[in-house]
Amino acid sequence: MEGGVVGDSVTSVEREEENMLIDLPLCGLRFTWFKGDGVSMNRIDRFLLSEEWCLRWPNSLQIGLLCGVSDHCPLQLSVDEENWGPHPTRVLKCWQDMSGYKQFVVEVVLWDTKGVAKA
Repeated sequence: MEGGVVGDSVTSVEREEENMLIDLPLCGLRFTWFKGDGVSMNRIDRFLLSEEWCLRWPNSLQIGLLCGVSDHCPLQLSVDEENWGPHPTRVLKCWQDMSGYKQFVVEVVLWDTKGVAKA
């Protein structure tokens, strides 16, 4: 199948229904394609998921991200099962050799636990 034509959208919907594919709602944006004139826009990009996928990952989200140089916006499929909270802090051993490192860590820890910087 080459190129898109207006009549294809009807057959695409029929194919989705026939194959029991689920079109997730789009979060973050209403449209995924924008014409340069700023007037024409459409939601032509999407993830189509099987029922099995949705049962396995019921919290699946389709997130529209900001467009870069393309006229299509990238999509992100999120299957976050749990919110694990903030990411752990990463430390490189070589940082310990830097001047002021220990004082910096003390200030950051106090800031995070007390909400104020006290050394």
